[in-house]
Amino acid sequence: GSTKRVTSIADLIMINAPTLDRAEVGRQLADLRRAKGLTIRQLADIAGINKATVVNLEAGKFDPRLSTLNDYLRPLGGRVAIEIEGA
Repeated sequence: GSTKRVTSIADLIMINAPTLDRAEVGRQLADLRRAKGLTIRQLADIAGINKATVVNLEAGKFDPRLSTLNDYLRPLGGRVAIEIEGA
């Protein structure tokens, strides 16, 4: 089988893709944003993404593109890295 992992370097958020829980990812992203002292609007403005996208991402309402996650994480000092392991 193969294992896919998405990692945010900022706080080492690790997610196994087969068990991806959007709500949990959203909670972790919101926690990271709050830990950096940013409001939703501040992060949206700095990241250059729509405020509604930040709200929906943190609420776990959609599966974002990797580029959207990178845009979200960049102002927080993080990035998305993918590790794919296969047989």
